[in-house]
Amino acid sequence: MLREASISREFTPVLQNAIAMARFAMRTAKFPVGKKG
Repeated sequence: MLREASISREFTPVLQNAIAMARFAMRTAKFPVGKKG
């Protein structure tokens, strides 16, 4: 149980950062496509 909690505690910020980067990438990808389209 403790091991699982420590892993989730360390992994959560990484997951949030990955989600934030994915959203940013989608936004930056959408803008040029929207302008071209």
